[in-house]
Amino acid sequence: MPAAVNVDRVYREFTGGNFIYAIPKLPHKNEGTNHIFYWYDELKADQKFCSQGVGAKFIITTPQDYIHADPYTNDKMLKMADKRGIEVKFGLELTEVKYNDITDYHRVNEAIFKDKSGKEVVLDYGHLNT
Repeated sequence: MPAAVNVDRVYREFTGGNFIYAIPKLPHKNEGTNHIFYWYDELKADQKFCSQGVGAKFIITTPQDYIHADPYTNDKMLKMADKRGIEVKFGLELTEVKYNDITDYHRVNEAIFKDKSGKEVVLDYGHLNT
């Protein structure tokens, strides 16, 4: 799916909360490319999205100790994340997604991760991309 279609879908569906980009466990296609930052920049530039996302955090999670296997690229990406205020959480593997209908009064939207020690970590989300 083209990035523009995904960004448009996020505009329609995001209602606040954390914006989580979960990088899967290796091996996977297209590891840690800069489209993560493209999404961030596009979403932050949109006033409607920004009004919905007041107080939202943009979080990148990865089960590895890096977001890109190439050390040079990883360093550049970490600097890009830091510059934008994006939180990067290392050693978290997505294992389960809990959610219910967006119109439910008590909305449940939790991303369940396991850290390297096997401990469960729960993050609430407004949008989850894997």
